Amino acid sequence: MTTVIVTHDREFSQRRRRNAVGRHLWLNCEQFHAEGLLSQHLDDVIELLGSRPNVVVAMSRNGLEMYGRWD
Repeated sequence: MTTVIVTHDREFSQRRRRNAVGRHLWLNCEQFHAEGLLSQHLDDVIELLGSRPNVVVAMSRNGLEMYGRWD
């Protein structure tokens, strides 16, 4: 089983971007847009989160970005 932290918390997510530990999905959008964006990008989010043990994926209306240590 893989654990992923999913949050809208900008400050926490920015700290994780600088030092990714574990898998983290930052919903960098208004909460009411999150469900639609996640269903639109779900396959890509799963692929990116599964690609590294320490990664932050930021999802916004502009798409996805990936940050992290490249173990």
